[in-house]
Amino acid sequence: KNWWVLVDKDGFGDELADALERNGRIVTRLHAGSGFTREGPSSFIVSPDRQEDYSALIEEAGGPPDAVVHLWRLAGNVEDGGGQDASGLLALARAMHDHEEIKAPPVLVVSEGVHDVSGDEMLQPSQASLLGACAAAAKESPKLSIRNLDVVAGANGRQRLVKQLLKETANG
Repeated sequence: KNWWVLVDKDGFGDELADALERNGRIVTRLHAGSGFTREGPSSFIVSPDRQEDYSALIEEAGGPPDAVVHLWRLAGNVEDGGGQDASGLLALARAMHDHEEIKAPPVLVVSEGVHDVSGDEMLQPSQASLLGACAAAAKESPKLSIRNLDVVAGANGRQRLVKQLLKETANG
């Protein structure tokens, strides 16, 4: 199975991608940037809000992915904007929806601070638009299975979070 991991700036996405690869997944890493560029054999830069970049990647890869883990909305990645706002999720969903061979791949949008998960975390009101984007993307692209997973990552919880995401993605 071919997975796309939209890698965050803090390195968590690389840890998750490595774990997925150790579990037999083929992983393509996507980094946010200013336009579609191949970085390496399985690494690309895309402009998050450009549907054309995702479409170009689908063509380059020979088809859409079997699953996506979207990490660009983790709290540490949102402060500077970087084009990784809710419109990026819509662009991704539209590009994937445009391909007839797609069969309901899961799109797991990972966030931090959207919901009160443990009662101890700091909520991030700037993340609220993500829920609307998930709902809009699911409505526009019914072939996709889009869901939000809100987490409490923290510096000490990364390995625990990798394990949790591996469980969440086990069926994909």
